[in-house]
Amino acid sequence: MENSMKTLLPAWEAWDHFSTVECERVAEVILNKVPPSFQYEQLTTFALGDQRHRILVFTWTPPASREEQGPLRFAFLPGGQATLGYDRTHPFIPTAAQAESWQKETIERGYTNDSLDVFLDRILTPFRQVEIPPLLMQMSPSDGDAPPILVNGRLTPQRSVSLQRVRETVLADGFRLPTSDEWEYACGAGTRALFRWGDITPNHRPVRFRPFSQSWEEFLSGLPWRDYVQPNAFGLQFSQNGYQWEMCQEIDMMRAGDGGIATHLGAGILAEWLPLATSFVTKLSDFELRRQMFSEGYFRRVYPL
Repeated sequence: MENSMKTLLPAWEAWDHFSTVECERVAEVILNKVPPSFQYEQLTTFALGDQRHRILVFTWTPPASREEQGPLRFAFLPGGQATLGYDRTHPFIPTAAQAESWQKETIERGYTNDSLDVFLDRILTPFRQVEIPPLLMQMSPSDGDAPPILVNGRLTPQRSVSLQRVRETVLADGFRLPTSDEWEYACGAGTRALFRWGDITPNHRPVRFRPFSQSWEEFLSGLPWRDYVQPNAFGLQFSQNGYQWEMCQEIDMMRAGDGGIATHLGAGILAEWLPLATSFVTKLSDFELRRQMFSEGYFRRVYPL
């Protein structure tokens, strides 16, 4: 079986040229590898920005005792060598609107004194080549909020997230969290643009809340910039604002946002979008690590193959 797995789980360069029959053969091999709680759903194509990939989609049914609703969808991500991080030798060139936002809304209002190129060099991961193993990754992140507590006879939500509780839950289900490299690889889906959808940012602030009077379909259809809330070319759904950061295997790293700091401080339109950059990473403070708790937080399960 191990030899079959190595043969039939190719790197992306080969996978994108597989026939439908070859792809479905891989799905059969994976089903023989994973627990029976997984089921094969379909082979489908996702596209965003300059990337387009065919993806095997599986579903996993959580234990009956799990509070989370199921089943959850997982995408098969072939591994291989990946280029990650911000290439300082080919720096991001802002549009006129982005440069103006940075100067007038971010620097002049006192959020930072750094020029944009210096700021990007500081907040983005370094340029590097890494080897990524083949894996199944949860397509939409789960909310890591602590379970509701009983207050005066009523269940009341808790907005504090326990790192330890999330890790224990994931491990108990037979999964692990993605490493920071795996998360970045999955988010970018092969693009070398700043964001998973490209280098352009909307001319409005990231949207955090949906009006109660609107359905999600109505809400998304009315956005002047919809690409940032669409699944990426691996079929994975990522955050639509900096508040929705995600946990990684490395306990001090958070991806997909800054916990809402830039938005909360009104750092300017471009600065509020930058936490959604594929290479953006947040290091948790010593205080947050000591407490093992922080406000909001999401996670996605990984099943290594």
